[in-house]
Amino acid sequence: MTKKEKIIAGIIIGAAAGVAAAIFFETEKGKEILADIKKLTSETIDDALERLVKIEAKFKEKLIIDDADEDITLS
Repeated sequence: MTKKEKIIAGIIIGAAAGVAAAIFFETEKGKEILADIKKLTSETIDDALERLVKIEAKFKEKLIIDDADEDITLS
């Protein structure tokens, strides 16, 4: 199989997969799965943001403590 044939085969397979996915997600079960994916994605993003806020707070607290320790040792 030549490089050109491989590229064409890849395009055809990709298009077929896209059509199959589109048809599947139009079914009731596909819509349920898509809704579940959206919900899970949203929950994951919310969880990541909450963790990031906690990490930021701990980091700021650590900076304040370290800065206060420096002030004490410099005095």
